Amino acid sequence: MAGLESAMDAVRFENVIAVLTVADLARSIAFYRDALGFEEQWGCEPGSHIGSVGRDGSAIMLSTAEGHGPTTLWLGVTNIVPIVARLNALGATMIHPPQNRPWAYEVRFEDPDGNVLWFGSDPLPE
Repeated sequence: MAGLESAMDAVRFENVIAVLTVADLARSIAFYRDALGFEEQWGCEPGSHIGSVGRDGSAIMLSTAEGHGPTTLWLGVTNIVPIVARLNALGATMIHPPQNRPWAYEVRFEDPDGNVLWFGSDPLPE
């Protein structure tokens, strides 16, 4: 086991990317692009079963062939207020209204496939 532990010490996680199960890849890409400003990265062409969208150095993979969904995804952002306004304007389903917690000012919405997008920014001052 000691050899395995030293080998693990040499491993560097380059990133962690959530893979969300979706019913319609094109619809989901449009949601993340139009609602949250993500850009199509790869695999988003017609006929694909998986694609990636990204923004600000972060990515989300969307797949019609993976997992059993829905999933909850934490998205740490600098300010949730414009996100709430944008998602409300687009008619997205808010499942938990904005609330100030000791760890974050947070809100939860559903994407078109029922995946929970849990946004959080720094807590608001009391």
